[in-house]
Amino acid sequence: MQNELLTANRLIPLRIGEVECHVPENSSLLRCFEYLRLYPISMGGFCWNADCRTCEVTVRTACSSEQKVLSCQTPVTEGMAIVGMTDKLKFCLRTLTK
Repeated sequence: MQNELLTANRLIPLRIGEVECHVPENSSLLRCFEYLRLYPISMGGFCWNADCRTCEVTVRTACSSEQKVLSCQTPVTEGMAIVGMTDKLKFCLRTLTK
C-alpha cells in the first residue's frame, strides 16, 4: 500500500485558524495534519477510522457553510478553512493554532 503523502502531485492551501499552510492534495485532513506535525499527530492516539471521533473539526469551504466533519474521513479541498477542532487536535497542532 502506498503512503498517500508520498504520492501528492502538489500542495494546496489550507487555513487552520489564522495560519495558512500548504498540504498535499488528495489527502484526508488528518493526513494533512500529520504532514504538518508528524510526531504529535502520529503519537496522538487517533484511531484513523472514525471510531474515536477525537479528530472532529469544523470546516468552511467556498461552496458550503460551516460543518462538523471527521478529519480522518474528509478529503482536503483547495481553499478549505478549519475554524474549530477538538482539544486533542488543538494540543497536537498547538504551534500552528496558537
